[in-house]
Amino acid sequence: MIDTLTYLLLIVSSALLYPVMILLALLTLAALLFAGELLAEYSTRRREFDIAGSGIGGSTWLVERFRRDLERLRGKPMLEVRLEKLLQEYEFEVERKLEPLALSAKLAPVLGLMGTLIPLGPALIGLTRGDINVLAKNLAIAFTTTVVGLFVAGVCYVALSLRRRWYAQDISDIAFYAELIAGGGDGKE
Repeated sequence: MIDTLTYLLLIVSSALLYPVMILLALLTLAALLFAGELLAEYSTRRREFDIAGSGIGGSTWLVERFRRDLERLRGKPMLEVRLEKLLQEYEFEVERKLEPLALSAKLAPVLGLMGTLIPLGPALIGLTRGDINVLAKNLAIAFTTTVVGLFVAGVCYVALSLRRRWYAQDISDIAFYAELIAGGGDGKE
């Protein structure tokens, strides 16, 4: 009974190797795209404009879009409530934008570890049979998936950390600007 169960688990485990490798390849492409997006966003981030003479502000896509959305709210009833809702929507949008990075940073090492452990079973079987080719092939897969998983996780973690800090500053600027407007200022003093 235990041999049958072990054999079934070996089949299931072996069947997961190709999906794991495909997912790692897709995550590698995604990580390269994330890195390109990060560099593009870094090159466009400026901190030039000044909110109400406060020395606070920045010309980022998020802050600029908030300012446009804010112009649409001016003169509408219950401005403070609408500002709070708008601010919450921006916070949710930032979280949605960061989710793929966070998920990739956590999922890549898991897939890398799976890609390491799955071929070790066949590699050990090849070793016991004296088949060095099977051993070498499976060990190459094991080490490659580990390196790729760690690479993807590293790229995604760096991008996540930088973007999280950038967006936290943007949300802080937006909240400050919303407070100025809600408090009776027009933000253009």
